[in-house]
Amino acid sequence: MVTMKFKLSLGLLLVLTCGSSAHSQKQAEEVVPSIIELENVIGKQELESPRVAVVIRIPASMIAKTLNRDFQNSEAVHREVLGTRSNGQANCHGSVTCTLEDNSEGAAFCCRIEGTVQSETCGTNGPAIIHSEAKTSYVAFKRIVFNGTNFISAPATITLATELRITGIDSSLPALRGRIVRRVATKRAQQSHAQAEAIATSMTREELSSRIDKEFDNRIKDLNHKLAPRLSLVEHFRTAGNEIFVRSFKDSVEIGLLTPPLARSDVAIHRVPIGESIELWIGHGRAEPSKEIPLTQVPALISLIGQAPHWLIAYFSKNSQYSKLDDKTLKIKRHEDWLVIQVLD
Repeated sequence: MVTMKFKLSLGLLLVLTCGSSAHSQKQAEEVVPSIIELENVIGKQELESPRVAVVIRIPASMIAKTLNRDFQNSEAVHREVLGTRSNGQANCHGSVTCTLEDNSEGAAFCCRIEGTVQSETCGTNGPAIIHSEAKTSYVAFKRIVFNGTNFISAPATITLATELRITGIDSSLPALRGRIVRRVATKRAQQSHAQAEAIATSMTREELSSRIDKEFDNRIKDLNHKLAPRLSLVEHFRTAGNEIFVRSFKDSVEIGLLTPPLARSDVAIHRVPIGESIELWIGHGRAEPSKEIPLTQVPALISLIGQAPHWLIAYFSKNSQYSKLDDKTLKIKRHEDWLVIQVLD
C-alpha cells in the first residue's frame, strides 16, 4: 500500500514541478518522510479505506459580473394592427438582478429584469396616416440552471402593461377629402383604442420576450466560455464512477464528487465564506483538524487520499495553468481536513 501511494505522490510531484531532472529527483526524495509523517497522523488503518470528496466552488460574484448588467435594446418595429401597417423604432431598457437560490438538488438562479419599452411609429390605413407612441412597463424573469456541464436557461416569463396614445392623424389626400379622412380616422381610432392597445400589448410581449432571451443566451454563452477551463475537471468526475452532486447557495455553486460512504451531508463547506475566485476543495474526511500539515507536503497529501490521485494527476498534467503552485496562479490553504486550491484570475 505504502509503495503504491509513494509512486502516485511521485507522479503528481513530477507534474507540479518544472525544474531539472536532478531537482525533481531531490524533491522526490523529500517526499518519503512526508508520507511516513502523514501515515503516522492519519493512521495506516484509515489509509486502507479512504473516503474522498472533491468539490468545485463557483462564487456567485463571478456569475453576477457576467449577468448583472443593465439590459438595453433598440430595434426597428414593423406591425399591423387593425389594418394599420406601422413602422418605427422601439427602445427597451431594463435593470437586471440575478440571485442564486438555495437548491440541494441542483444549481439554479433567477434573474429579474424590470424596465420599460418605448416606441414611436407611423402607420397607414388607406389614405389615413396615423402617428402613435406606446409605453410599456414590464417585469421579466429568467430561470437559469446548471445541467452538470453548462448553464442553460428557460424562456422568459413577462408581466407587462402597455399604454397606447395617438399623437397625430394626417391624410395623403388634399383639401376637403383630406379633412374627411382625418375626421373618420380619428373617430375610428377612438372607438378601437382598447382593442388596438390590447393587440399592441400582445405584440410587445412577444417582441420583448425574444429580445430578452436572445440577450441572455449571449450572456450565458459568455459565462460558460469563461468557466469552461475551470470546470474541465467535471469530466474526470464522471469517469471516476462515483456520485456527482450539484447544489447552490446564496453565495456559491458547488459541483462535487463523493466516494462512499461519504454523503452530501458530510460536505458542509458552504458555511465557509467564499472569495472572488473559483476554489477546488479536496478532502479525505480522516485527518484530524488539530494536525497541521505544511503546504510543502501538498503533493504527498493528495497522493494519500484514495482514488483522487489517478485522475487528479491526469488532470493536472493536461492543464498548464496548474503546472506550478505559486502565488500568481494558485493559492493553497488548509481548512480542517480539506486542502483548498484557489484558482486566481
